[in-house]
Amino acid sequence: MPGKDLRSDISGHVDQLRRYALVLTRNPDAAADLVQETLLRAIAAADTFQPGSDLRKWLFAILDNNWVSDRRRAAVRIAGDALAQPSPVEPAGQADHVFLTQTLAALARLPDDQRAAVVLVAVYGIGYRDAADILGIPVGTLMSRLARGR
Repeated sequence: MPGKDLRSDISGHVDQLRRYALVLTRNPDAAADLVQETLLRAIAAADTFQPGSDLRKWLFAILDNNWVSDRRRAAVRIAGDALAQPSPVEPAGQADHVFLTQTLAALARLPDDQRAAVVLVAVYGIGYRDAADILGIPVGTLMSRLARGR
């Protein structure tokens, strides 16, 4: 159980965390959720905090890690939704249906990291840098995953 000093010290940083979360999310509700999750994780991990180290840096790192994790989950969720519910503009012929079925089956066989990269770039047309940012990886890693996935 975290001590009262740490709890009061954490509460002194809540406003800064809220402002940072709002900059990241651009949505007041999402920012509030992000800060709440950050505070829950900080309190749960209070025994890992090293007394004398920078509490604000520790809290901001927790918030940033939560944000990155949320973005990764969202990217995978979006990719999964796109694969689960294809919506062609016009009714597909038999050849188009076979091609689509084969393509979806091939995507389903890819490892998660490669599938996310391929879907973001090839399906959604997101640029390499933006896709890498969404996945929280360097651009070179994204390009490697694309090459292996393709």
